[in-house]
Amino acid sequence: MSDAQMTGRPTLTWALVADADGGTHLESHWTIPQTALAAASPAAHAA
Repeated sequence: MSDAQMTGRPTLTWALVADADGGTHLESHWTIPQTALAAASPAAHAA
């Protein structure tokens, strides 16, 4: 289990992406662990 999964905090990851013209660039992506999403879900708090 990763640190983000244990803490429930969003994690920023970077990916090298190929452009249509053959070049590359970096893109950032925020990911939220499923455990944090389940805890924040209204369905999780329903009685």
